[in-house]
Parts: sequence; C-alpha cells; structure tokens
Amino acid sequence: MEYLINVRINKSKELMKEGYQNISEISEQVGFNDAFYFSRCFKKLEGIAP
Repeated sequence: MEYLINVRINKSKELMKEGYQNISEISEQVGFNDAFYFSRCFKKLEGIAP
C-alpha cells in the first residue's frame, strides 16, 4: 500500500510542476478519491502540503 501511495505522490509532483491543474484534479488523476486524504498523504511523505 505504501508503495502505491509513493508512486501516486511522485506522479502528482510531476503534474504539479506542469501547473495546469488544481490539487483536486491532480489527486483524482493519480488515483485518490478524496483530495483531503491526498493532501494528508502528500504532507506525510514530503513534509509540506501540496
């Protein structure tokens, strides 16, 4: 499970660099159904909010 979350977070970082989508769209695109849960996972792994 943690591996999958890491993969999703890494993909989300790539999408954020492009800058065309908001956090909700990115979280859905990488496989999170809940943007709030995505934000918590991102902060846990990266140390900062998305």
